[in-house]
Amino acid sequence: MQAATALDKVYGTGDLLVRLWHLAKRETKDQPFIGLGPLEAGAAGIQEYALSAVPDLLQTRAYAEEQVRAARTGSPQQADARVAGRLARQERLTDEDPVHYRALIDEAVLRRKARDPQTWTRQLEHLIEMAQLPGVSLHVVPFDTGPHPLHGSLELVYLPQGRTVAYAPSSCGSHVLEEPEEVEPLRLAYDLLRDTALTPTESLTFLRTLLTEHTAAGTTENPAS
Repeated sequence: MQAATALDKVYGTGDLLVRLWHLAKRETKDQPFIGLGPLEAGAAGIQEYALSAVPDLLQTRAYAEEQVRAARTGSPQQADARVAGRLARQERLTDEDPVHYRALIDEAVLRRKARDPQTWTRQLEHLIEMAQLPGVSLHVVPFDTGPHPLHGSLELVYLPQGRTVAYAPSSCGSHVLEEPEEVEPLRLAYDLLRDTALTPTESLTFLRTLLTEHTAAGTTENPAS
């Protein structure tokens, strides 16, 4: 929009170019969102904050299936397709040229277990495994961090040539933001939250403790006969 404003001044067109910019932006937002896969495929880096569920890129198949079923949207075939697409996106973390991925996971996510205990055991194990990949940085955001500037989940996709796209999912719809004046405040908020989160080493210890507690609780509830 800043460029359109400057051009309006140069050519003396009032606010014509600004209005055209807003019109084009609105039409783009009205188009169906085809998913993050194409963006992530060409990304130089991905940063994410997860507030309500384990990030898509770190989910096991069983956990992803449970999440998709809980959403209760679409047919069983569409649900299967969503799970398959989610798993396909994860290949960017382990392919020959893996993208650098940083995830901030709110403690609320880790306290909200999967409904099936075995699914949750495997999901915790998977998080521990992924956290040890060289291209993955995983940070737990503990409850005692207190208030922070991000009030919803967020994914920042860093593209070549320095462009960044922000994706903000919500139960009322998802928003894709591309304009610098919209993205930069979110980048700053993400950086501020990262600075207050546990380090990757501390986060790994946190996850291992959770797994031990979960496994012990399962043993207590189902003692050997």
